[in-house]
Amino acid sequence: VLDLDHFKALNDRHGHDAGNRLLAAVGATILANRRGSDVAARFGGEEFALIIPGAAGEAMDAAERIRRAVAEVTVLV
Repeated sequence: VLDLDHFKALNDRHGHDAGNRLLAAVGATILANRRGSDVAARFGGEEFALIIPGAAGEAMDAAERIRRAVAEVTVLV
């Protein structure tokens, strides 16, 4: 499960439209960086769920790749 740090602060400071743009950008980034066998979904609020099948090392590598990509996401507020 991925949870966006400080999302509530962004939403409170810049409004729901900025929050929605961030959620959409993060979702698109997760989808663009997942493997064909991975399953990604919005879990609720600012949380996303990933099912990453395979050996633990492969799953950790895939999760880290997605985490790094999401860390680079920016949106205009």
